[in-house]
Amino acid sequence: MGSGNAASISYLYVFFAQLFSYLVLGEVASLQVYIGSVVAVAGVYLVYSGEKRLVSSKGFCYALIAAVSWGFASTILKLASNFGDPIVIALLRNLFTVLLLFPIAGREALSVSRNKNVLFTAIITGALGLGVGMWLFIVALNQLGVSATVLATGLTPVLTRVLSTPIAKEKQSAYAYIGTLFTSIGILIGFYKF
Repeated sequence: MGSGNAASISYLYVFFAQLFSYLVLGEVASLQVYIGSVVAVAGVYLVYSGEKRLVSSKGFCYALIAAVSWGFASTILKLASNFGDPIVIALLRNLFTVLLLFPIAGREALSVSRNKNVLFTAIITGALGLGVGMWLFIVALNQLGVSATVLATGLTPVLTRVLSTPIAKEKQSAYAYIGTLFTSIGILIGFYKF
């Protein structure tokens, strides 16, 4: 399937989060946020459309299930942020993830973590993505609401693709740059006060 196709499908989570936040929380975003979301997700699609791998039905299902899961989790995190400190919620969330995944992959994780590069990467990405990033995501959910916060996260796969050029020396297609522009414009549409 390829990471690009997986990202394009799973970032449909923006729409699922907006739907669930409406159904569960009664959150209604402005038309501007919804239009911005469509443009931003179209940008994510464009960034990865240069990748010419076929999408298997199994891979599509996994990516779609991820999108639905992330959308629902974002809505529940917003609800939880009304009752607790975002940093404590982030900590508890990460602890539960460890409890869930350790029995499945703990032995292999211990073996792989002996590699200094893997361990260094895990520490940095864990601290930034699951530590600081998750804490700030929960704060944003509380302050901006689900619809606006998930719209802003549309920049994540785009930044990943753009940063892969200097860091991993990957070459980018014209679609990547056009998609980045679309995503940025979508986010601006969603947040700019006309």
